Amino acid sequence: MTGDHIPGTPDTRTQTSTTTAKIIKIDDRGVLGKNAQVTTSVGADGTIRKLRVVDSGYSYGQNERVKIQSSGRTDSTQAVVKLSLNNAANSEGYYATSRSQISTKRGFIQDSDFYQEFSYEVAVPLSLQRYKDVAMQLAHPAGQKMFGRFKSHSNAAVGIAASETNTFRRNATGTFTLTSGSVNIAGTGTAMLSQFSSGGDIIIKISSGVYYKVPLNIVSADNAATLRTAWSNSTITTTAQYTTGSID
Repeated sequence: MTGDHIPGTPDTRTQTSTTTAKIIKIDDRGVLGKNAQVTTSVGADGTIRKLRVVDSGYSYGQNERVKIQSSGRTDSTQAVVKLSLNNAANSEGYYATSRSQISTKRGFIQDSDFYQEFSYEVAVPLSLQRYKDVAMQLAHPAGQKMFGRFKSHSNAAVGIAASETNTFRRNATGTFTLTSGSVNIAGTGTAMLSQFSSGGDIIIKISSGVYYKVPLNIVSADNAATLRTAWSNSTITTTAQYTTGSID
């Protein structure tokens, strides 16, 4: 070829002759010249040896790749890590409420007695000894511990009224037949005039230990009476009870 060739530009020299040649060695010295492309996987800042997760965040996927915040230094390369999701993670602690902070109004140190999850306090203008037994039997939640606090005043009037007269039940004489869909009661060997009254109640035995209290309309004879509403159950012949007397 004739002429000079400028490196980095197309070779446009004129071919003067041809021949054959055998290549016996290639010396690869990489990419040379001003157009070289140089890449690196490790930046000038060094290599990351370990990471500390402060807040893991949410909604990451298994084997997802995330980028670590870059230092911003010249020639540095941003690190990329692959996530592996294992079990549960705990973030650095924080106060969800002020309950455990003793500097607040609700703050206290748990003592497994008064200050605990399973204790409660009743605040009334009465001493604990006056209502403790009743509260323990009627309203006390099982597994909890009750405490009492005396209030010096109350806007509610607290009083208990008891009646000195109480009725009791007796077995009525004879048997009673109630027909489904009917208001009539037919008695056999009964004494309804003396044991029941018009406008009162009759207690019908349905089965062993099971009784219905039914309002009466009119008691017309010892063996006949009517109900206020029709008997809605199946026809039945059974015994009955009535209330009478008083307990002094």
